[in-house]
Amino acid sequence: AVAVLREGEGPAAGETAARAAAAAASTAAARGSTSSSSPSFLLTATQPPVPWKLKLLHDSDCPLCEREVSMLKRRDSERTNSIVFVDVADPSYDPKENCGIDYETAMRTIHGILPSERNEGELLVMTGVDVFRKAYELVGLGWVYSFLDVPILKKIATAAYDAWARIRLPLTGRPALEVVLAEKKTCKDVGE
Repeated sequence: AVAVLREGEGPAAGETAARAAAAAASTAAARGSTSSSSPSFLLTATQPPVPWKLKLLHDSDCPLCEREVSMLKRRDSERTNSIVFVDVADPSYDPKENCGIDYETAMRTIHGILPSERNEGELLVMTGVDVFRKAYELVGLGWVYSFLDVPILKKIATAAYDAWARIRLPLTGRPALEVVLAEKKTCKDVGE
């Protein structure tokens, strides 16, 4: 099964991640959230145990993002090879292999997929600064994001990252996301 966890949300003690994600989804629906940056799906599928601890979805067309991904790849290869790096900009990117996270959703905020520690075969989807924290922990740099333990600092970091995610394309010399999506659709239509 796949449970979707939004940043800052997690299962309460004794509650399964799937139940927590369903509660989060219904809370978002009650709030009237229709933002495409918030996953609006809860997939159920049985998965065999996975050999990785994190699937990190990244945009290889973002030069700043790729600098960080390169550092993480290098550190991960020197340690445990526990992170799978998935390039959402690759034409062969398949949402079905990544908990249904489509290109547009992946481009709006960083996503990480991790196996549940409590329920074998269950995958959790994480977004935002929590993804960075998990990746840095896995490469031995968890202390970099330890400030997220302080609620007000996590709130500030989340706001800063969300602002960055909204403007990162133009800041890195690329067109707005809507233009990128239209171009991608045009390329896909031409290829069919």
